Amino acid sequence: MIRWVSYTTQEWPPKRRGLEVSARFQRFYDNGTLKTIGTGTVNNQSVLCAVRSYGDYCTNNNVLLTLPVGSDRHEALQTLLDIRALASGITLELSGSQLATYVNGESYVNIEELLKIAPVEEGNIEPVE
Repeated sequence: MIRWVSYTTQEWPPKRRGLEVSARFQRFYDNGTLKTIGTGTVNNQSVLCAVRSYGDYCTNNNVLLTLPVGSDRHEALQTLLDIRALASGITLELSGSQLATYVNGESYVNIEELLKIAPVEEGNIEPVE
């Protein structure tokens, strides 16, 4: 779902960042908390997080990824979905659908519904250096 193209640092090069975020997605999926991806602010930084339902808050315990300083978290979530939409040929709207909504100024996307329509990629995908 995510391809790191510019937001990297010496401490967090693309491969390390990708592996860490992938591990977070997997951990939240395995423990049943990756129902919805929401936007929020944690430690004064914009984040995307794993929440159980619309309206839940992002905390230190559910952050999927931290966004670059100055990023629009709502736009970042939409961009994340647009990548999957391009692959599947489906256009996803961020509001007014079963997949996504806004609650209390934050954006939320129902991952369970998204996975029902997302294509399955074949083959072995390797992280880039």
